[in-house]
Amino acid sequence: MRLPKQAAVKLAASLGVATCTIFAAPAQAIKMPGMPGIPFKKKQEQQSSEWEKGEKGVAGYNPTDAIKKEEAERAAKKQAEQEAKAAESGGGEDERPPLPGANKPEPAAPKLPVNNATVPGTKKSIPAPQASPDEEPETDKKAKGPEGDLEPKKTEKPKTTEEMEDEQTAQELEEIERMDKAEEDRKKERQAQLQDLIAPAAPVGERDPLPHLRRARDFTKQGLYKKALESVNEALKLQPENWDAKYQGAYILQKQGRNKEAIDYYTEITEKRPDYTDAFVNLGSLLAKEGEWTRAEEAYRKAIELNFYLTSAHFNLGNLYMRQNRDNDALKEFKTCMKMDPNNGWVRNNIGVIYLKRNYLEEAEEEFKTAVNMAPWNKMFTENLTLARTMRAKKKPGAPAAPANPKSQVRA
Repeated sequence: MRLPKQAAVKLAASLGVATCTIFAAPAQAIKMPGMPGIPFKKKQEQQSSEWEKGEKGVAGYNPTDAIKKEEAERAAKKQAEQEAKAAESGGGEDERPPLPGANKPEPAAPKLPVNNATVPGTKKSIPAPQASPDEEPETDKKAKGPEGDLEPKKTEKPKTTEEMEDEQTAQELEEIERMDKAEEDRKKERQAQLQDLIAPAAPVGERDPLPHLRRARDFTKQGLYKKALESVNEALKLQPENWDAKYQGAYILQKQGRNKEAIDYYTEITEKRPDYTDAFVNLGSLLAKEGEWTRAEEAYRKAIELNFYLTSAHFNLGNLYMRQNRDNDALKEFKTCMKMDPNNGWVRNNIGVIYLKRNYLEEAEEEFKTAVNMAPWNKMFTENLTLARTMRAKKKPGAPAAPANPKSQVRA
């Protein structure tokens, strides 16, 4: 029996109990000793959740997880069925399991009517494409190789254990044979070296290349170039790096007019013996004859760098400049030669030629006269002196004109 509100308040006041409103206040935390307070509504939800756990019989049961698990089982079952069907139909090795969501059917692409099918909405039909009689079907072209034959699919058969062992054994045997051959070659080389050591030494005269080189020089002076080359070769057999013998051989070739061969030998000497001055001079002389004036000048300059007081290098360089009409450079080189060798008739003759080309007739006549006094037997000097005197006489007043081209009448 429920009392009215006023009667209940009076009754409580008479009994000394504080008044309270039942079910009027919002839910508050109910605290127990040693435990945190839990709101009343949350406590009910917790009890409901525990009841569901107890009802399902699985700790931590979540309906969403169960649904996901069932979907995964169905997908795995469907995938297994597809793989079984593919295996039965002989599917290729390149097939892959479908990706999630890939099993959805794609909308079919609209197909064009073929084989004389009627176009929707019209009475016209599209004729089917006809292949030419000479044209092969595309499928046959793919199946055939470049020569028209069908290409069988090549499949490599895996090697058996015995085949692999045989292959390894063959490789090991090849390596052993190679090592044995190398060892045999080394033994032969050591035996040859030992034979050289224990062989009796030849007499000193037979081992010295100098006598052969002397004979080669004597034969060269006599003009016996064939015998001279034989002696040079004998010297080179005893000492292959004898540069004096190689120089003598190149000089003999130069005397025989075999200029290109001589140039090769002189070039080898100058490359391996860059201090061989005479080789540079002779090399420059041959290069000038062949028209290679730049290389010839370099060879002469190298010889002068090695030995500035080498008259032949200055003289040949001056002649090279005269051939190029570089008279000032030529005159400089000839005057250098005249200071080092004042009794050289050829130097005085060439200086006279340059003076004559410049129409310095008195100076030219003086140089030619000096050259003739140094070498009276030289016909060239005498002819040049006569020409200078004739031109000087014709230059006097009332005398006939000088020759039109005196340069061609001058010999250098």
